[in-house]
Amino acid sequence: MKVMIGKLGVGGLWLFILFMLIAGFSKLFNLSAFRDSLDTWVLLPQVARAPVAVLVPTIEVGLSVAWMLLRKKWAYLSLGALVGIFTAIYLVHVLFVEPPQCNCTVRLAAFASWQDTVAGVLIRNIVLFGVWGAGLFKVNSAPEQPTEVDHDSEKHAGVHAH
Repeated sequence: MKVMIGKLGVGGLWLFILFMLIAGFSKLFNLSAFRDSLDTWVLLPQVARAPVAVLVPTIEVGLSVAWMLLRKKWAYLSLGALVGIFTAIYLVHVLFVEPPQCNCTVRLAAFASWQDTVAGVLIRNIVLFGVWGAGLFKVNSAPEQPTEVDHDSEKHAGVHAH
């Protein structure tokens, strides 16, 4: 059973990371479409939309790459928090304004029309949280890999490995 949970954790972790990496790159490759979709997010101030259009995909790609290269728990947890923030803002829009356009992921023909529905976005994000949660088992059970920066900071702090 423990082996099965471990395999699900690894699969969920990498599936989540790849999803976030693809989502970030898809926004970066079509930045104007993502920026246009932010105009439907009326609770997001107009002045913040251009910076958000660049920052969100940059952060998604950056955190995904940080996890892949450094295996740091903070990167994985931050990606989960990002999805939580997006979902919360989306729900506030749905409940108090109207559902905004969501150019959040790769626009596949059949998937594109379904994901723009309220149910589609919420179901996708719930599944994404499930996958993230499965990966969290693996993130919490594995020790973080030290990096060169960690080793250098230990030397400067007077910490010696035994």
